[in-house]
Amino acid sequence: MNPRLRNILVVVAIFLAGVVTGSVNSIGLAERRAEHRLRVDNLRSTLMDILRSELELTPEQVSRVEPLVAQACEQYRALTLETVQRVAQLVQDTNRRIGRELTPEQAARLTRLEAERQQQVRRKLDQDYLKKDFLGD
Repeated sequence: MNPRLRNILVVVAIFLAGVVTGSVNSIGLAERRAEHRLRVDNLRSTLMDILRSELELTPEQVSRVEPLVAQACEQYRALTLETVQRVAQLVQDTNRRIGRELTPEQAARLTRLEAERQQQVRRKLDQDYLKKDFLGD
């Protein structure tokens, strides 16, 4: 291959690799920022920031609106915990019914898969995070 053509192809490959890497990193950063903004422990302060800036609330309005937002966040927390518990029960019941249709080896694999899923959920939700400092601030 012509050395000049090879050098051009190397430069193009490096450029494309940079574009792909930059895109992936940008998407990941945007997702992390959105996730951070919407995390429950940031919900109350995020909502209040939005209301203050977008509605230009007066200090008096802030003092009256903030307890309403705090109450809604507490209800959201309770609903989230209830939903997590109900989904866990649904999965457990479904796995029990599925297990009746499986061979012992398949049932063992299902048990391992469920343990892995539960571990992922625990990591994602972190029970301490759900129970304390759930609303931040």
